[in-house]
Amino acid sequence: MSRDRIAYAATNPHDVQVGQIWEDTDPRGYGPHIQVYALNGAYAECYQVSRGTSQLAAGEDKRYRNGKPRRIRLDRFKPGSTGYKLVGGEAQ
Repeated sequence: MSRDRIAYAATNPHDVQVGQIWEDTDPRGYGPHIQVYALNGAYAECYQVSRGTSQLAAGEDKRYRNGKPRRIRLDRFKPGSTGYKLVGGEAQ
């Protein structure tokens, strides 16, 4: 991974915010929905949520109910076959 790519990701080019729900747009399968629970430098820390899940109540933490949290580089939150698309959730 080049430092330039990580530096670009650290600028949060797609305005990812905690509480948003995104869908994986990989054309090979049924893209899971993930919710952002923290931003850490060039990465969003996310966990998988069920499709149609509403945003979490303040203080509710479901990070580990659906497996290991995912760490996704912020520049990947864009529409396209290798990215994600925003499907819901408001910033907290």
